Amino acid sequence: MFENSNINSENDLPKNNSEIKNFSAHLIEGVKPIMVCIGTPEDFQTVEIEHPEHREHLSNDFLLKDLKNLDWAKGTYDFKEGEDVLTAGPRIYAISPIDNSNKFSGGFGHCMGLIVAGIDKKTGENISFITHQPSSFSEDFTVDLKKRLNEMKERCRQGSVDAIIVGGISNSNELFKKIYVKTIHFLSKETRQTFGFEPVIVNGPKVLVPVTVDEVSFDNKNRRLYLIRSKVNSNIGSFVDSSFNKQNREMGTDFI
Repeated sequence: MFENSNINSENDLPKNNSEIKNFSAHLIEGVKPIMVCIGTPEDFQTVEIEHPEHREHLSNDFLLKDLKNLDWAKGTYDFKEGEDVLTAGPRIYAISPIDNSNKFSGGFGHCMGLIVAGIDKKTGENISFITHQPSSFSEDFTVDLKKRLNEMKERCRQGSVDAIIVGGISNSNELFKKIYVKTIHFLSKETRQTFGFEPVIVNGPKVLVPVTVDEVSFDNKNRRLYLIRSKVNSNIGSFVDSSFNKQNREMGTDFI
């Protein structure tokens, strides 16, 4: 796991970072965790200007070919309805199929997402799925999430699966804070029960008023997530559910 407000090449990533080791202890040797490039739209524009060698990479959906859109507002994947996407209908929740496609989902305001990637036992390729749901969850979502997690476990090599959580909001509204905490507890619990590890929560919730939205683009082959949000939380690093309260005390944050 690596967070930065700029685009970085593989050579720029830290090689001996204890945080990466802690977050990737569940992965077998040779399998890298999901890496994250995080920034505002202005951050990515600045990189494009200052580093023209990245211009093509930044100007074409991060050069991700055949990018498929998980649209929770419509309950569709790649602009199609069908049994491959798990949903209870428009604007309720959406879970993409497990495949080897690059993926996009936008409009993460109150909504949160779980991104899960692993190596297919049969093909040796990276495969993945993403979710997009409000920061509260229904019985239908619980059933469908368990279904997708178990399917991922069956299809992937043991020790090759990684997962992260993005999105959500937690501002001065006490209800939003409680819902955010409840949601990360739930997503972490379901992932832990299936795979035995906790997903990493990336950069915490948004704390701006009015509510802004995040966008994510996932490079499936390279297990790299691009997270664009209107403001990066400079005092909130990546953390897991079990260290949530400790994270708040140490960083002096007040989003719970």
